Amino acid sequence: MEVMIETCCGIDVHQKSIVCCILDGPLESNKPKKIQKKFGTTTIALQNALDWLLENHVTHVFFESTGQYWVPLFNIFSDSELNLILANPQHIKNVPGRKTDMKDAEWIAQLGRCGLIEQSYIPNPEVMQLRLLTRRLRSYKQRQTQIKNKIHNLLQPTNIKLTSYLSDIFSKTGQSLLTLFINGELIDYDNVTACIHKHVKASPEEFNVGHEWEVVSEGSISLGPKPRRISIVSKTHEQIKE
Repeated sequence: MEVMIETCCGIDVHQKSIVCCILDGPLESNKPKKIQKKFGTTTIALQNALDWLLENHVTHVFFESTGQYWVPLFNIFSDSELNLILANPQHIKNVPGRKTDMKDAEWIAQLGRCGLIEQSYIPNPEVMQLRLLTRRLRSYKQRQTQIKNKIHNLLQPTNIKLTSYLSDIFSKTGQSLLTLFINGELIDYDNVTACIHKHVKASPEEFNVGHEWEVVSEGSISLGPKPRRISIVSKTHEQIKE
């Protein structure tokens, strides 16, 4: 393989540590001097790694895009004059010729020294921040859906049929009715009427509020002549909060 860089470093990035391998030698030499050292991944440790690379006159640094572990390293090293090349791990894996006993950092350095590592796209800080916010928003929405499904699964076994009369039990009307259950308030005509907003087609009578709603500890509902308070509410509320 033709050598294109005199002094470079390959870095094997892990969660708790990075392994650096420097290959240093003239372009016409296929047996460069090898220096290896291991550092932590704290800010101080990464700064020490940067100082060590600069002391050894490294010009190019190659490392894989392993999860999110490479980001702190890139952020700290980008303040220097080093040429940072982020590699796709799959591309490095597919390059033939690796010796079985060769360390990852050394293999990365050897490929980089011969110009066989293609630079991956690294977005600017604004784009990276936007990506982070987008992923976080998606995560919040997924969590919201999980909680809604959990509430549905709590209501159905207790035979609280809000979904039979409301297309969305998390609308204003649905949330107001759920609040009645959560607070253990009396489920009667007046309380339910106060919860119903003008866009709801179902009437208070359709919610069976003229009957007694008694939720027993196992989670079933019985009907009787007088309205009573929901007795399972505190238990249901605790399950929702889990």
